[in-house]
Amino acid sequence: MFNLPWQFQYSAGPLITLSLATVILLLPAELQSQLTYTRETIANGELWRLFSANFVHTNTAHFGLNIAGLTLLWLLHGEHLAVSRYSLVLLFCCFGVTVCLFLFAPIWHTYVGLSGALHGVFAYGIVADLKAGIHSGWLLLAGLVAKLGYEFTQGASSDVSELIAASVATESHLFGALIGLTMGFIITARSNQSSS
Repeated sequence: MFNLPWQFQYSAGPLITLSLATVILLLPAELQSQLTYTRETIANGELWRLFSANFVHTNTAHFGLNIAGLTLLWLLHGEHLAVSRYSLVLLFCCFGVTVCLFLFAPIWHTYVGLSGALHGVFAYGIVADLKAGIHSGWLLLAGLVAKLGYEFTQGASSDVSELIAASVATESHLFGALIGLTMGFIITARSNQSSS
């Protein structure tokens, strides 16, 4: 029998994320456009878009893919992400991805979706697995590195781009993974200091 993290402290974060993304998906397109990452509007001071863009999706297929990813991460790493830790990791990954896109990937004039931040949550979960002595974390790390390497050399899948009716910002996946790994190592180092 699977030992799933059903307890509220482990499911609340993903449920709040799902709820926020669902509410935004149901908003009229004009309101969604006020939440989307657009380089020019952010440069003009509309900084809320650095966070809100992560919860906007191009269509229901894009939403569905991100929610499937969110669910998979809860199944894989939920026990490491009580609501306060989950909120901290997701918040840093959301802002970190869009800030990195703004600073280092000027080719992206618009961006929406959770995939970059979810790559960060995944990377954080891998570090937490390894710290807990869960050796399958090494396989997950190898899979993440292989996926990022494939995207870097081959680009995103054209099937996914067609499904979500947008280009896939693979840079966001790399930025998210780097932020998640960094957070994992920092939090692990701090918890080791506290326990010694």
